[in-house]
Amino acid sequence: MADARAITLSELRTIITDADELTKGTKIVDTGGLAHLARFEHKLYADAAGSQVYKVQVLFEDKGVRGRCSCMAARSRPFCKHAAALLVAWSRKPDGFAVADVAPAGVSDGKKKAVKQGKVDTGALMAQGVAQVTTVVRELAVTGIATVADDRAAQIRALGENLREHKLRRLSARTIALADQIAAARTSGDRFDEPGYAELLGELLLTARKLDKHLAGEPLDDRHVEELVGKTWTKKDRTPIAGLRLLEVGFLTRETVDDFVIRESRLVDVATGVHYTDKQILPRFLAKRTPPKPSYAGLVLADAGGSLYPSYPPRRIDLDPPRTAPLAGDDVDALAATALPTVAAAIAALQDHAKDVFAPPTVPLTLTCDMVIADRGRLQLVDPSGAAMFLPDDDELGDLLATALAGVRLRAIVGDASFDGALPTVAPLAVVCDGPRGRELRPIASRDPARDARKVKVVAAGAAGRSNWASTARAMGMSTAAIALGEVREELASVLFAGLATATLRRVEPLAIRLRELTLTKQADALIQLASRPDPADRLDDFIKLHQVLGIALARLAGAALVDRAGLEASPVYASVFVRTVDAVMTPDDIAGQLGRGELNRFEAATRYARYYQSLPAETLIDQIYPSWADGSASPYVALAARAHPDRAIARAAAVIAAGSLRATRQRRPPPRMATLTALRVLESIGDHAAELALREAADAHADLTVRALADAARGRLGAVAPPDQARRVSARDQLLNAPHKEQRAAAAATLANLGDVDAIPLLRLSWAGDISGDVRDAAGLALGRLGDAESVDPFIATLARQGSHAQAATAAVALGHLGDVRGIRALLDAWAAAWRPDVVATALAAVGPAATPELIRYVTDRPNLLKRSTARPVWAAITDDELRAALVERLDELIAASAHRLVTDGGALFEITRDRPAIAEALAQHLIAACPELAAPKASREAKALWRKATAHRKPAKA
Repeated sequence: MADARAITLSELRTIITDADELTKGTKIVDTGGLAHLARFEHKLYADAAGSQVYKVQVLFEDKGVRGRCSCMAARSRPFCKHAAALLVAWSRKPDGFAVADVAPAGVSDGKKKAVKQGKVDTGALMAQGVAQVTTVVRELAVTGIATVADDRAAQIRALGENLREHKLRRLSARTIALADQIAAARTSGDRFDEPGYAELLGELLLTARKLDKHLAGEPLDDRHVEELVGKTWTKKDRTPIAGLRLLEVGFLTRETVDDFVIRESRLVDVATGVHYTDKQILPRFLAKRTPPKPSYAGLVLADAGGSLYPSYPPRRIDLDPPRTAPLAGDDVDALAATALPTVAAAIAALQDHAKDVFAPPTVPLTLTCDMVIADRGRLQLVDPSGAAMFLPDDDELGDLLATALAGVRLRAIVGDASFDGALPTVAPLAVVCDGPRGRELRPIASRDPARDARKVKVVAAGAAGRSNWASTARAMGMSTAAIALGEVREELASVLFAGLATATLRRVEPLAIRLRELTLTKQADALIQLASRPDPADRLDDFIKLHQVLGIALARLAGAALVDRAGLEASPVYASVFVRTVDAVMTPDDIAGQLGRGELNRFEAATRYARYYQSLPAETLIDQIYPSWADGSASPYVALAARAHPDRAIARAAAVIAAGSLRATRQRRPPPRMATLTALRVLESIGDHAAELALREAADAHADLTVRALADAARGRLGAVAPPDQARRVSARDQLLNAPHKEQRAAAAATLANLGDVDAIPLLRLSWAGDISGDVRDAAGLALGRLGDAESVDPFIATLARQGSHAQAATAAVALGHLGDVRGIRALLDAWAAAWRPDVVATALAAVGPAATPELIRYVTDRPNLLKRSTARPVWAAITDDELRAALVERLDELIAASAHRLVTDGGALFEITRDRPAIAEALAQHLIAACPELAAPKASREAKALWRKATAHRKPAKA
């Protein structure tokens, strides 16, 4: 028999493999949550405090260390947090355990007993949990957030975790979410989400009141049982269903606040348009060692059947093993035919759904729409009649939608609708579109679109605790009554945040006046009446009820925005995305600057780039290798201009390709990849015998294997010959979307890049934007960079600028280097200036090639302090002497032409760059001395003389 031996910290982590349970257990020990520590033979005992006293044991056996506990969580995991806490306490201080001669009373010795065990009164436990939640809500509502103690959030979280064990699923999740909000309130200051907090408190109180009635004998609708309490529905409890033909419109993975992993297929029956969901729900510790449910992307589930849970839409289905077939255009047509025809119909469905206060905040739908408008801060989906709904205020979702719409025309969208204040909003799951291969379904989400599924969202900057929907609604000319009512609800949320003790007549009278102006007299009277009650606690129920009633009234007032299509123009890349027409022509530098500052969105920027390059003469476009050929947004216009001067264009393209040949790259860096890809596009656009010879040279001799494959593909298109490796390409595309293991999908992305399969770019974009696995997203992003996908430059720039995920931002930086597009240089330099991953940025800048050097020099002469960093040297080391000399002389001439002041203030930085390259410093000095002898004049300024001394210090003495 093993003994209760000492445990080291490293061994503790091998015994308790769930890091979260170990963290929770450590917190229990630190807060004194264990009592009556004892040891008997090879067993440890303790009592753990919670919603009740739990009996905890740890057993040291020959087979290993085991944990036991009387809590519900111990039934589904090797070590619950209480058992983890007991082992932590033992590892820290074994001497603190009392040694017993017999096992403590009231605990099991692990052997089965013949004695009949008493049953736990589930109803009593549920009633106790409901009462605890009601107490917490009353306390917070009366006193407000400001007076909450520092440890209150942890206490509320512990309550939420215990509620799950009492079968109070909804209260558990919302209580843990409340704890997170309270913890955030200690650090977020003015940006605290007051509207979301009010929604959460109201939901908790209304749910508690509903459960009180249920425990008193009032039956619950089956949907409410599933939503509020949760139940194990056996097959005989579920409703059989058959004859479905299902398409997967999204595959989602998320973790709940109470540590469950949900993997979900969102499905639509193409015959009826009804939305379903097939879920795998597992505790997080078990999800790590359970094979994930498969995705059905690219397939149709023919004659599918199973059994339905009593749930809100989307209806949860337990699928029988389905018979699958490849997805065909007819099935996508059938799906589009089931779409709601207008935005008005979608809003009506959403309003009907919002009447049930216990329903989820979103409702799934398929909506007919043919336009996306990128204007006035929020993307809008427009139906054929000109009525619009909005997309969430989420840059990442905008990126996903843009990725799906590149090169196709939108026909319908599948998503989850909700209200953001008074704005009817759709979080997209998939789009139905017309593309080169006909009607397509493109899934665009791999996360829960309702992850922030509250009705409002806090603005990043501006009024404290306010949402930003109202400014959009005003700009769109939407209902003033709806805007006013939404703002009254936000004021009420602010009162709840401060505490109902502040809900005095003086505070609420202005709100009551506004309600009367909206003809909501009864609600205004109710507000005045509740504020007249002396005890703030007596105001709670009526206050929450009023807030919810006004929410339902707001939903009824919400309507579609009307869009005037005049004055809009289609983006040249996104045929279904329209922006406001602007006649002014902007330079690429100005466009990039406004894009970086958020003054333009990506769709507006694409239109501005097109207008600039369309304004240039064909000869200029052909002759400007830098920046035009190295700018992906200019590439289509360079190819178009090449047809007007084919001989000249072929010569320029052949020179670019030759500079990247195996022989040339042994002596100097190749031109940026984007310039080479533009050269291939130019040759394919011309398509004559001379162009075909140049393409053959690229396919045979270029140093870049992907460029070789792309040149071969261009030759095949000119000759109308299918690629010899077409079967391999099709297989890799299928693996990219449908392979069950991340390693297979990542390998497929690399294979597609190696094959130069540009037709796979839309699929790679979707994988980069939405694959579940970070490894696959990285592989897809790198493949897009290698394939030269110019349309991915803006998403890569946005990802790098946000730096939300360091891994994905690093992939974006590397991909920008692979692309060699001049539009990405500024984003890489900004990341370098911010000291973000200088190793990654330096490598990416080096990969861009010679086009990055002039911009780099301009950047550091404006910010000379960057030259003092140790991380600056690797960036310069990657630049050849010839490139650096030419770029420095060019920059020096720019400073001389600008003004004498700019020359003397910024010119010294040029010599700092040449600190380790004396030959370049000498050439630069000779150029400056010859161009600006006035720097040595007696009346020259002190700064001018200092620059002259730097130059003459590098001047080589004349031979005697």
